[in-house]
Parts: sequence; structure tokens; C-alpha cells
Amino acid sequence: KAESLGGGGGFIPADPDDDDFADPTAKKPARPEASSGYHLPGGDIKTVGAGAGYLRMPKRKKCPRIYFGTRTHKQVAQIVRELKKTAYSGVRMTILASREHTCIHPTISKSFNKNQDCQDLMDRRKGGGCRFQANVKQKMASHHSVRAYIGSDQAWDLEELVKAGKKVKACPYYATRELKNSAQIILCPYNYLVEPRIRKSMEIFLKNQIVILDEAHNIEDSAREAASGKFKLDDVTAALQDCERMVEHDILPGVHGGLAAFLSRLGTWMQKSAEDAKDYSDFNSSTKVWTGTSGMAEWNEILFYPETYGDIKIKLQEALKEQSAAFEQNNEDGADEGHTKVLSKMTSDLLDGIFSVLDFMHRKDSLYRDDYRMSVVKAQERKKGGKARGWTGKGDVPSLVSTVTLNFWCLNPGVCFDEMLDCKSIVLTSGTLSPMVTFASELEVKFPITLEANHVIDKSQ
Repeated sequence: KAESLGGGGGFIPADPDDDDFADPTAKKPARPEASSGYHLPGGDIKTVGAGAGYLRMPKRKKCPRIYFGTRTHKQVAQIVRELKKTAYSGVRMTILASREHTCIHPTISKSFNKNQDCQDLMDRRKGGGCRFQANVKQKMASHHSVRAYIGSDQAWDLEELVKAGKKVKACPYYATRELKNSAQIILCPYNYLVEPRIRKSMEIFLKNQIVILDEAHNIEDSAREAASGKFKLDDVTAALQDCERMVEHDILPGVHGGLAAFLSRLGTWMQKSAEDAKDYSDFNSSTKVWTGTSGMAEWNEILFYPETYGDIKIKLQEALKEQSAAFEQNNEDGADEGHTKVLSKMTSDLLDGIFSVLDFMHRKDSLYRDDYRMSVVKAQERKKGGKARGWTGKGDVPSLVSTVTLNFWCLNPGVCFDEMLDCKSIVLTSGTLSPMVTFASELEVKFPITLEANHVIDKSQ
């Protein structure tokens, strides 16, 4: 009792489970002087130092973390409901979800683009910070405090967390990310585990962890989509202008100048390809298609010259480091100080998205290159905000604009799923995985353990 009062400050008992995830390199409090040895089950006595009196305990194995992937956010509620029925209902857990489901800010929660508006609010140059996010560290950064606010020591649902967040004025979105660091089971949609860019932004590391994918018959489409990409010419042009502005402000001129030159070549190539898009046509679009090999051969000749793919990739990494450092500096300076010019997030997302797909195509000596198709599509699309007369809406004549889009289509789900093979274990569950042989071949994974239950309808029927 005295020990718990001392560890918990006399009010809240210390949680013995916290040691599971304690930093082994952190400085630990000195122990009281004791005997110069201790007895092990075999009767041996081990001394530590010259009678130092410290116990050398056997090294504790770190328990792997469980990531439970679902197809949609709605299915998470079903998983939590079933978890409550088990003996593990009190396990430390969290639910990773988008701002669409967790934002409680009175203005941002009602906006159309919550992600961008939240990022603008967090940028002190524009919004000055979010008071709900600022309260997370103090009020909802531990499983003990979250359960206290929810009023239950069992597994909780996202709706319960949002309700508690509104009650204590703390952001549920950032609370779930804080809880992730010490959670034993993490529930999230597929794309948080499959897409490399989301894993990177959410700091999800799957090596030596356990991954469970429910309704796994959908994982093939999710994996193909995660390894694909879609980029518009207007966004490429805006990114080019952003890089040129960085050069004008003399911020890494060599790096941003190289990226601007690459984007310029990319925009020119897209325009010329759109003019020759005659492979497939319909009433409002025309398409030109390349195989992965022919497309990359053309890029190496036109886009990656005089600078190679590796040169541009290094420049992008340097630009992303500069962007991160500038954001941190601006936030530390506050809203009233002078600010450093920063590469926009739209530009970095565009470049990072392009090179993320190219990285898949270059992986393992370009093994997956022909699992891709590249295309440029020229189409007539309705302008955003454009309206028409009559039953389609009020206003002037329809606003149609010509768009040019670059697509990378991944045809093999094994390209993306290959990244997940560092896990300690992957469990795929579904009612419709049969035939399992073809399913495993699609993912290019050999599953040593399989279980296929009999159909509920007898074969004779």
C-alpha cells in the first residue's frame, strides 16, 4: 500500500502495466540497499558487481502489438462490442480514425475539408493553434484518464471517446494517436495499415507486430488502390509555381530548382501525351496507355534527364526535411513573429505521391514494373462550383473545363502487400476467401496455416 501511494502521489495508485512499455534506457530511481545476491529457482546465487546490492532481473520479452484492420469505420463498433464480451475487455486499446469521425472543434467539425482546415488551424501563421488539441497531453494522454472520463474500465467505442472529448474539451483525434504509443491492441481501417504514406504519417511500424484483417476478401482491392496514384495537370502546375517561389526566396535553391525543373518536364510531357491520347475514347474523354516498362523507358529518356530518378528523389527528401524544420520553427516563433517561407503541403503531397508509386515500380530491381499501367486521360469535366440552368441547378450555362490526369494503375495486390511481410504474424479472416489457393497467389504470399470451415448448406442440397 505504501509503495502504491508513493508511486501514485498519494491519490492515484501506480499502474503496474505501465512498465510494459517503459523506456529501458530511461534513468530509474535508486533502489534501497539490499543483499549482494539473489536466489533463482535453481538455487543459484548471482552477485552484481562488488557487492553493489542491485538485482539483475531476467530480460523481459516485449509483447507484440496487435493491429486489427477493418474495412470501414462502422465495423469498428462491432469489433468493440465483441471485445467487451471476452476476458480481454480491459486491454489497453485505441481506435485510429479520421478527423471526419473525431473532430469536435465547433467550426472545423462542420467544414467540408476537415483535414486541410485542421492543418491550417494548427499552423500558427494562419490559425494560431487548436485549444482542443492543446488539452490532449494534460487530459487524455493515458488510458487511465480516458477510462475515467468515459466511466468504464472496459473497451470503449469511438462515439464514447468523442463524447468524453467534448466533456473535457480535448481532441479525440490526437488523443487516439497519443494512446497508440502504449496500446496493446489498435483498431483501424485497412488503409491505415496498407498505404505506406498513411503508415508513415501515423507512425505505424508493423515489423514484428501482429496484424489481423477482418473481411479480408476486400484486401486485394485496398492493396491495389494503395499502390496506385492519380495526379492532375493543374496540381502539377501549382506545385511547379510553389517550387519556383521557394527558389525566389533563396531557400535551398538547388533543391527546389531541381524539383521545379522536373515538374516542368512532367507538365510538358502530360500536355503532349494528352494531345496524342487516341488509344481509348468515349463521348467526353480520350486516353493514352503505356505498360510499366514502356512508360518508365519514356520517363527515363524525357523526365529523368539530365537528372536521374535517384537524383530527384534525394532532392525531394531534402525538401521534405526543410519543410518539416520550417513548420516547427514557425510554430515555435508564434503568430506575431516573422515566418520562414515553407513549401506547401499540397506540393509535398503531390511529389511524395508520385515518388511513392515510382518506388513500388523500382523495387527489387524493377520486379513489379510490368504490374503497372500508366495512362494520361484528357477529359471534359464540370468545373468545381459550376452550375447549369433548369433541373440541374440555377445559374448560367454549365461550366465545363478540359482536364489532363496522369494515372498509375497497379494490377497486382502483391506489390503493396509485400511490405507487410515483416510482421510477426498476419491473420486474414473472411467468410468468402474460398478458393484460398488463388487468393494467396493474388497476394503472392504463402500461408502456412489455413482453416476453411464447411459451408452451412449441405453439398447434397
